Amino acid sequence: MSEPLIEIKDLRVEFNVREGVVKAVDGFNLTINRGETVGVIGESGCGKSVTARAILNMVPKPGKVSGEILYHRRAKGAATDGLSRTTEVIDLTKVDPDGETIRQVRGGEIGMIFQEPMSSLTPVYSVGTLINEAVSLHRLSPVKKIGDQITETVQAHRRVTKAEGRAIAIEMLRKVGIPKPNERVDNYPHQLSGGQRQRVMIAIALSCEPVMLIADEPTTALDVSIEAQILDIMRELQESSDMAILFITHNLGVVANMAHEIVVMYMGKAVERAKVQDLFYNPKHPYTQSLLQSIPKLGQKKSGERLASIAGSVPNPFNLPSGCVFHPRCPAFMPGKCDVFTPKWTQVGEEHWANCLLYEEVGK
Repeated sequence: MSEPLIEIKDLRVEFNVREGVVKAVDGFNLTINRGETVGVIGESGCGKSVTARAILNMVPKPGKVSGEILYHRRAKGAATDGLSRTTEVIDLTKVDPDGETIRQVRGGEIGMIFQEPMSSLTPVYSVGTLINEAVSLHRLSPVKKIGDQITETVQAHRRVTKAEGRAIAIEMLRKVGIPKPNERVDNYPHQLSGGQRQRVMIAIALSCEPVMLIADEPTTALDVSIEAQILDIMRELQESSDMAILFITHNLGVVANMAHEIVVMYMGKAVERAKVQDLFYNPKHPYTQSLLQSIPKLGQKKSGERLASIAGSVPNPFNLPSGCVFHPRCPAFMPGKCDVFTPKWTQVGEEHWANCLLYEEVGK
């Protein structure tokens, strides 16, 4: 039986700025089960990263979060045989963003790999120190600077000694493919390449063996050989510890190999959700179909022929179109229907849903 770990219900994230209100996430629903990988795909600006930050209760101001994010926290020492589990349900949107509960969750129970390593790694401290302290306290809060977190770690209780933390840091650097980890452990971030800094962030996120990993474009700066190595590490941890993964990416090839289920987002909304094979072989939403058609395929294009692309451009977030927000770009646009009615979730197959008026009896 699938055991839910995170339940996202009607999540909405709005930013009230000078120009108006931006609905970065608009009524998002998702259940992530233990041991499963859910992929989230979509164009830049569709709300993928904001959703990830909302899970960790770290949406920056002036962001306003509503809805529920229910974290099914397994009690320490609870049975893992599927028969008797004691869980505590925490709504992560309601906890103090600087309180002890969310500090325990961030990094220790839910880890996150961020897109840009240089905004998460301070140039003041060595790589080894960052990983040591993250492991020692079983958390790495991206809300505060690394230096602040290290100070807090020194003042708080330690789970491992400094020597043990250093040994874990060296081992994690080795696992993520950093050459000469015994030497690199004392390097500063500015002494590493972009790809190596990305691997350090992955090492930090995985070092505490979280129950859930949020991977936001985790392999963007990596070459294909290291990318494969990192994905293998994630799979191994998932199999050994029943870890769930929320995998955010633009790389459809990677998500096809990693995910059990895929959610497609557009302008803050989930427009399609299905098992990975159903989505790739039988996409239902016109946006998903257009995304898949835009993937270059060797041998299927003649010299000089243009690659397929999605018509139009992303709408102005301060002035979204009426009805279905995708209708100005949609190849299946139905006048008087798509520009008037707002679509709802419709089941279009076994464990396959689409948010499209093509599958609704609306306006007929």
